[in-house]
Amino acid sequence: MSNFTLTSAVDNVGGTKNADTIFGTAGTLNSKDRIDGNGDTDTLALSGGGSFDLNLLASFTQVEVVTLDDMGSTLRLRNVGNGMI
Repeated sequence: MSNFTLTSAVDNVGGTKNADTIFGTAGTLNSKDRIDGNGDTDTLALSGGGSFDLNLLASFTQVEVVTLDDMGSTLRLRNVGNGMI
């Protein structure tokens, strides 16, 4: 298990084959970020309040869980074909 923390710069997160956690805020999750959990059950943990839109990411794959804190956050899930993830 590894932990990754998003920055305000462009992030290319390539997780491990184990359960990883990627930490981010509204200020660090941006449109040029590429996030790949790469195996097991991975978590994107968003905190600090704000609006999070997974559609804006350059790439978002193999992350099975997204958590939000209770700071009045909103989350827009990623559109995939006829559904969402």
